[in-house]
Amino acid sequence: METYDVGFERKRSLTTITNRPSSTHTKRPTVMRLGPTLTIFATLAPLLDIATVDTLSGHVRDAYPDQGPGMVAADRNTVVIYLVVTGVLGILGWLLPAVPFLAPRSMRARARPEEHPAVSSVNSDKIADLNQ
Repeated sequence: METYDVGFERKRSLTTITNRPSSTHTKRPTVMRLGPTLTIFATLAPLLDIATVDTLSGHVRDAYPDQGPGMVAADRNTVVIYLVVTGVLGILGWLLPAVPFLAPRSMRARARPEEHPAVSSVNSDKIADLNQ
C-alpha cells in the first residue's frame, strides 16, 4: 500500500473495502424509530380519548364549571385540534429529515465528479474561454 506525506502526518492511500462488516452506522437505530412511533401515539391519543371515554370533556368541565355542554364540547374540540395539529407537525419534523434515507439505495442520487456539470469537459472549455 502506498503512503504519502501530508504536512507532518503520514497518510495511507485510499483503498476500497469490499467485505465491510455491518456496523451500527449502516443500520437504522431502534431509538430513531422510537421517537416517531411515540409521536404518532401522542397524536392519536386525544382522538382515541374522544372516541372511547372522553376524559378531556371532564377536565374542561372541571376547569370551567359554569359553562354549558355546548361550550364544553367546543373547548374540548379546540384542545383536541391543537394537540392533533401539533402532533402532525411533530411527525413531519421526524420524517422530513429521514426522506433521503427512506428511499431505496438504487433511487438515491449519488454525486459523481464525472457527472457533475461543473466538472464536465464542455463546461471546463467554457470556463477556460471566459478566463481568456
